[in-house]
Amino acid sequence: MFFIGVLVIPAFAQMEDIAQMTADKYLLTFDDKEFIIYYGYAGSFEIEIEKDVRHPIVSSMEINPEKKSLEINFEKTPEISLIWFRLPVELISAEGDNFVLLVDGIESGYDLVDYQKDIRIGFILGEGTETVEIIGTNVIPEFNGLIIFVFSASLLIPILMKNNFRCFKSSIL
Repeated sequence: MFFIGVLVIPAFAQMEDIAQMTADKYLLTFDDKEFIIYYGYAGSFEIEIEKDVRHPIVSSMEINPEKKSLEINFEKTPEISLIWFRLPVELISAEGDNFVLLVDGIESGYDLVDYQKDIRIGFILGEGTETVEIIGTNVIPEFNGLIIFVFSASLLIPILMKNNFRCFKSSIL
């Protein structure tokens, strides 16, 4: 009698790319939904020989629905740094991947890689940078078509019913 074993590895536990294995993570919660934001620095994928390298420290992140942006605050930025963030498109996106990046309120350039389910945006932080804002055209929560349809129907049905009943009453009398 022979027994053939099968090893099952769940697909949801896989990292999308190897850079995520060495990246720092920030858990962003918005409207009871959690998003893991991966971020790293130039050279963060390499072994650091120099141990006194000082990187910026992310202190908070939050979604600003009115401005359709993600605001990232830093505890300190000790020196000029190249930093990248991997953001789910469900969290923030922009038509044609045309984001606006503000570093301490000043529009700045960025590099972008689109992975379809998420994007990686990289940019330079100057020494002492405190706030970065990534502005898109969509952030959660966005009204989708179904919500608009249900809202419209809930407004129109009573009006139509009132008009139909009025017509029905006048034809009987």
